[in-house]
Amino acid sequence: MVLFWYKRVRAENFGETTVRVQCAKCGCEYFYELRRVGVGSETAPYMIGSGRATRAALDQSGRDLNRRLVSEAELVPCPSCNWINDDLVRGYRRGRYQRLTTIAFCIGVFGTAGSLIAAGYTSIGPAPDRKLLPYFLFGGPALFLTLAAAVVLVRVGLRSLIRPNRKFPEAPKLPRGTPPALLKDRPTGNLKPAKPDIAPLGSTSDWQQFRLTNDDFPPVCCNCTRAAEDGSAYKCTVSKTSAIEIPRCKQCARQARRTHWRIAGLIIVPALLVMNAVAVPLGLDAVQLSMLNGFSLLPLFALADFFGPWSAAPVRTSSRDISRGIAHLRFRSRQYADLLAKHLRNSHAV
Repeated sequence: MVLFWYKRVRAENFGETTVRVQCAKCGCEYFYELRRVGVGSETAPYMIGSGRATRAALDQSGRDLNRRLVSEAELVPCPSCNWINDDLVRGYRRGRYQRLTTIAFCIGVFGTAGSLIAAGYTSIGPAPDRKLLPYFLFGGPALFLTLAAAVVLVRVGLRSLIRPNRKFPEAPKLPRGTPPALLKDRPTGNLKPAKPDIAPLGSTSDWQQFRLTNDDFPPVCCNCTRAAEDGSAYKCTVSKTSAIEIPRCKQCARQARRTHWRIAGLIIVPALLVMNAVAVPLGLDAVQLSMLNGFSLLPLFALADFFGPWSAAPVRTSSRDISRGIAHLRFRSRQYADLLAKHLRNSHAV
């Protein structure tokens, strides 16, 4: 038996560019900021060549970022007539449902390869089994390629449903996180939002869009809104490789740690007590009971390590738009959520 292990290195590259748009309906010239995230990954077999794998992952993420900035777009309507150009619609569709492309590729390639490998083993196996050879040799690849094509057709169908101009000239319903249209100020040449943001302040029941590498947080605690302190920030994971630090005070950080350990105790101690109460009547000796408790601690600690931080976290996150450079945040504190919404509104206006 051959043992194989490896280290997978992942990298993300955040970038943005300013896109110029000429409205196809009224000819109005406007701009918007296109933000995207490039992703790359590489493996280091047997932990050898970790530096090479890191550089390769970074190069891949840079190429992926450049490709997305060139080929994709956002559904930013014309500030004068509400029309969204067809090239913007095509660019936005191109960036949606990309996971279905990966799923189709895996089904087609790995399914076909597995079927052909099974056909090879069948051809050299017992004679009664060789009657299955045509099914593995032709039927299997045909089946998996058909499934892959079906997934691609589903992706095409879902993308075709993105039709923001269906109610033109009414204002279209835009995806969350759509950047505002920008107009050039003639005297200064600077870009400014075409329309003021009139959205109401957020609340704890609403998800707020946070632009990674662009937005920042007000310098107050995300729990009690007192002055934040260095070294107490909450590290919020927003993707597999990226995290943001949210300001917090030392008192709330200590309270979060106490909540973490309290939840861990509520998980581990009752579970061990119940397990021992069940195991003792079975007649297990001290060695067997110790081994049972020892093997049970690992999954219990894993559960505690998940539910403890989850219960003490001041914010919930959603990474569904992380590829667009947007993290969705929902804070427990209504006061901080309103404060952050006002802070982000002011920064976006600038």
